[in-house]
Order: sequence, then C-alpha cells, then structure tokens
Amino acid sequence: MTTKNTESQVIEPLAKFHAEVDKYGRFTLPKITRKRYSIEQSDFVELIVRIIRDNVVLSRVHVFVRVAKDGKIYLPQKIVKKFNIIQDDILEVLLIRYFKIDDLLTEEARNIKHLLKNKYEILTATQEAEILSTNVQITSSTKREN
Repeated sequence: MTTKNTESQVIEPLAKFHAEVDKYGRFTLPKITRKRYSIEQSDFVELIVRIIRDNVVLSRVHVFVRVAKDGKIYLPQKIVKKFNIIQDDILEVLLIRYFKIDDLLTEEARNIKHLLKNKYEILTATQEAEILSTNVQITSSTKREN
C-alpha cells in the first residue's frame, strides 16, 4: 500500500496592516509598504481583506484591485454594499501579491498602452507594413468565422 504524503504550505503575506475606510469606501495602502515594494498608482494588488466589527472578524474577502492616486484602494461596491461597510470601519488587510501593469499585459496590449499614452507613434515603412499585415490577418480570420 502506498501512502501519499502531502504537505500544505502556508505563505506569509507581504504585509499586514489595519486601515480605516473613508466616506468613499476606500482605504490607503501604507506609504512604507508602497515604498518597500515599489507599488505605484495603476499597479494591481491582490489582497485578503478582513472586515472587523467589535474586534470580531465578520468576513474575509479576496480581491484583486488597482492602486489609485496616493495609494488609495477602492473596495468593489458589491463588497461595500454586501457587508454594509461604512466610513470609519476598520479593516485588516493582507497584501498577498502585487503586479505592475506591464506584467499583466500581452505584447499587443503593451503596444496599445504605449500608443494611448503617447497619442501617436512615428512609423517606419517596415513598421507600417507589419501593422497592416497583422490587421489583414485578423480581418481575414474574422470574415472566415462569420
């Protein structure tokens, strides 16, 4: 008889902190945490948020959200409504992972982001041909599917 030996591994969060909810249903990722991990506006964070009332954890939610200006984190409105989160509520937050936007984008999405940011791009004849051939391939395959 073969016995399967499995071990579960508990990971430590990158950071754990308490945060107070403001009137807009958001809280701030501490500046020292943002500095430590180089987390900036528009980066994404994976969090476990513990909703606490009267020193009791009422619920836990797992979220993946974008960091706003000054490290603000907007809780999804569905969570705010479902758990009746109001201004001055205290949350216990565990930072699990963080991502730079480019880590999450495909090469094509990075190119679009670059174009949106810069408003335009000066092309060589070769770059123009690459763009046109890519668009023709997409258009041709789309027409075949219809």
